[in-house]
Parts: sequence; C-alpha cells; structure tokens
Amino acid sequence: MKWVLRISSIILVVSIVELYLLLELDRLTNHWVTLAMILVPALLGSWLIKREGTSTWRRLKGRLDTGDLPSSEIVEGVIVLLAGTMLLTPGVLTDISGIVLLIPPVRRRVRSALLRRARRANPESLWAMLLVDDEADSPWSGAATPGPVTSVPPREPVR
Repeated sequence: MKWVLRISSIILVVSIVELYLLLELDRLTNHWVTLAMILVPALLGSWLIKREGTSTWRRLKGRLDTGDLPSSEIVEGVIVLLAGTMLLTPGVLTDISGIVLLIPPVRRRVRSALLRRARRANPESLWAMLLVDDEADSPWSGAATPGPVTSVPPREPVR
C-alpha cells in the first residue's frame, strides 16, 4: 500500500506545480500563449507518439519473427505510452518530460536503467530473466528457445 500513497502524493504535487506554472505563464504573457503551451505540445506529442510507437512496434515484431524475446521493445513501448500520457496532460513540466522521453537516446538510457533496476530487485524472478537489456546477457538470445523449468528455488518471505 506504500506505493499507492507514493503515487498519489506524486500526482498531487505535480498537479499543484503544473497549475502554478500555467497560472504564472498566463500572468507573464497572455491567454493565447498559455493556450498554445497546452495545445501545441499535445499535437506535437500525438505525432511523435505515432512515429515512435510505430517504430517500436516494427522492432518488436521483427524480434518476435526471429524468435528473440523483445524485452527492450516492450519496455520502450511502455516508455512511449508514458511519454504520450505526459504530453496529453496539460502542463509545462509534463510536456517537457514527455518530449524528452520520446527522444530515442534518452529513451534507451531510461530503458536500460529500468531493466537494471528490475534485475536488481529480484534477479531470480521471471521478469528479471525476460527483461534483459543486452541480447548477449540473455540465456535465450537468438533462435534458442527456453527449456522447461524443473524446479523453482523457494523464496524468503517478505517482511
């Protein structure tokens, strides 16, 4: 339940900061500039999401067609979805964050960080085995298929 409280707190703080920034922008400029700051990133974001999402989908399909696990592409797809949500949310910080996440080199770095964190959290989990950052690290890279799992080590209880 801690994660629910954290996410709720983040959403509340970001909403307050975004509202403040939009009101300050309106005070310093005019209503038209503020409206443009809401609409232009949403339109630009929609176009970028379509372009980057299509590219990620093609790479995912290509990896599936060759028999590889498309873990990187799945994580990139989630990042593109998150970036799109941020761009469609009115606000200055969310727009900047969304556009930055759609830049391929930034997205690759975020993807690598997320994959490293997933592996560190529980290296024996199925997600850690599936979400490998580098194909060379994967025991299932190439056309090889995973063998049957014969035994699963017992997990310690979470405290």
